[in-house]
Amino acid sequence: MAQNRGMRRYAVVVLAVLTLTAACRKEQQSTALAPPRIQTTTTAEDPADMRGKMVQEVLTFDRSRIVERSAMSKPSYAAGEPVAFTIWLRESPAGLQTHAEWFDAKGKKVHEELRPMKGEKVVTFNLTKKVEPGRYRVVGYWGGNVAAEEEFTVVR
Repeated sequence: MAQNRGMRRYAVVVLAVLTLTAACRKEQQSTALAPPRIQTTTTAEDPADMRGKMVQEVLTFDRSRIVERSAMSKPSYAAGEPVAFTIWLRESPAGLQTHAEWFDAKGKKVHEELRPMKGEKVVTFNLTKKVEPGRYRVVGYWGGNVAAEEEFTVVR
């Protein structure tokens, strides 16, 4: 009978060790297969710099699903006249920030503007900085993704 109890204890210990080993292997596999954490920013920092930021929600970017349309108020502006660029969004999740970057014909950034959306679906960016006559381009971003791009001209 004492021998029988010893065998039972041995069987219980072996079963416990096997169960723990299997659980540890499963944990290692799930950790190894887990996708990497994606990081983003929801502050007034540079949206392209996503180091050290945690994601609250990850959305895939399909421009046709996200952006309804974009437009300039007109294709040509007089020097010193404010230039308006508007983006109409289909989706505006909590924490979304949009921004616009304005470039001259040589690709030099002349202005940028960041806007927290707070659920809004229409945003207008304004280039109020006086720029020289020439061809310009504005790029609008939904989070860190290019959402729209327009060209315009500034004349004397």
